Amino acid sequence: MLMKILKYLVYIIGAAVVLLLLALLTGFLVDMATYPSIKNNSKKALQELKSQVKEGDNNAWNYYLKAADELGDQSFSNNLQNYLKGGKELNDEIQDEINRHQDVLKSVAEGARQPFCSVPYEYEKGWKAPVPNFLKLQMLSRLNAGVALGLLKNGKTEESFKTMLTGLVFGQHLLSSAPILINYMVGLVITGIDLTVLNPAVASGSLSKKQLDTLSLVLENFEQNMPLLAWAYEGDLSNMKIGFASASFFNPVDLDLLFSSDDNSIPKRIIMRFMLWRHLFSIRLAAINSMKVWDRILPTIANTECRFIGKQLVDATKGFYSDEQIRKYVSQNLMFELISPGVTSLKRKEGMLTKVRLLRLAALVWAHRLATNRFPGSLAEIKTDSLAVVDPMQGAMWHYVDFGDSAAIISPGPDHNYNSPDDIYLVLKKSGIKKYQDEMKSRKGPPLPKDED
Repeated sequence: MLMKILKYLVYIIGAAVVLLLLALLTGFLVDMATYPSIKNNSKKALQELKSQVKEGDNNAWNYYLKAADELGDQSFSNNLQNYLKGGKELNDEIQDEINRHQDVLKSVAEGARQPFCSVPYEYEKGWKAPVPNFLKLQMLSRLNAGVALGLLKNGKTEESFKTMLTGLVFGQHLLSSAPILINYMVGLVITGIDLTVLNPAVASGSLSKKQLDTLSLVLENFEQNMPLLAWAYEGDLSNMKIGFASASFFNPVDLDLLFSSDDNSIPKRIIMRFMLWRHLFSIRLAAINSMKVWDRILPTIANTECRFIGKQLVDATKGFYSDEQIRKYVSQNLMFELISPGVTSLKRKEGMLTKVRLLRLAALVWAHRLATNRFPGSLAEIKTDSLAVVDPMQGAMWHYVDFGDSAAIISPGPDHNYNSPDDIYLVLKKSGIKKYQDEMKSRKGPPLPKDED
């Protein structure tokens, strides 16, 4: 009896091993069959990415890269960042950091005067292409903002204003420097750093009407010419296509990229193939199917962006995908989730665009105040295009309050609820930059009517 049981166990184990080998063989054969398609997609993706690279002596990237190299490997304290946020006064340490990098900042300013910025990635290396040291670029942005804030507090408004515009162009350049998600996100970060100075400069009434008019035009240009995030997503997917084509036959995707590099083992690859049974145990077929779905999702993302800022919609004839459809597909294809760009980046972009438009409207409101000696009673008095007075988070007019000696422009933010932590707002009050920053430090939320005396 025991021998019979052992015999059956041997049969079962043998059958399981045969099925395992057949499944793996099927996966390898499908990998081989799909490789020409992977290679063809890679060739098209590389051509598309390379066609977007611009060259020339007037490339701002040459100057930004020079500035980053000159910055070296120096470490910086958090004092400068606290200073920009109004949490710390200018001291000798902060001033010394700024003074030591005046020549570096000249390179940044020269770069901001150039007509375009293009990062020459080695796209043929796919996801293994070296990435610039973006932390240095962020530090350059903080140094530039520190100079602008110092000049503003010392009454050198015109010099400060030019320096702030340099920071704004710096961020705009990085946003459009390459169809790569990390470039786009760093551009948003650098823009945000510049706004830490621009916001209080405008809101405190520190700028002249001429400067406010100039700023409103610059911000309008910024919003209108800001590339869609879908463009960066598409570039990242193109990088993935190139990367899959350069991967080896036995390892069609570098698991180091997707998992921990400490355990890039054969058992893990086998387990991954079995998790992709719907795709005939083929990593490459699962990747191809994922990319096809993403190619159809991108117009949906682009249209979401266009609706948010009030632009004309792009062609969505390739199909619409809802969040529910995406979640369902994720459950069916592990590769889809692993190679997907971070769609949460869309929320960060929407937040930054809301702040840019808010600052633009604040500049228009202050310009009205300087021209008429009073804040407008309502946004209907502002002579501008319809988009400036629309809160993109809500798709409706901003919540605007005139308190006589001050005013406030408020958005309830992504949660659509006022007096919540994600509110986006500016209080406009003639008080000077230092006093304004001190007052804002103690404020816990937007000044809705019920909060005022």
